[in-house]
Amino acid sequence: MKREIREWPLTAEEFEELYAQTVARLTGQLYVMLGDLHEAQDVVQEAFVKGWSRRRQLERDGRPEAWIRTVAWRLAVGGEPVAVQAAQCGGMAAQRCARASPAGPVP
Repeated sequence: MKREIREWPLTAEEFEELYAQTVARLTGQLYVMLGDLHEAQDVVQEAFVKGWSRRRQLERDGRPEAWIRTVAWRLAVGGEPVAVQAAQCGGMAAQRCARASPAGPVP
């Protein structure tokens, strides 16, 4: 079934439907990756929160579940993409930043 791609954001009802249809699947995928159900639930929830604020991108993209899965995956493996981590560390490579910081990488 082909989905229509529109040029306006998801409504609150559409976003709730997206959540209801995908949260269990996404949580399961992240649980397999992380081995911790609570952590998987947390990263998926945070990804949906980010998705809510970027509803226009999700709709134009036409693949909101994939976008949310990617965000959740990034959150699970270190919070932010490497370029963002490096920027937050004053331009150092993320690996150097992780070694330089006693608390680990900057979230």
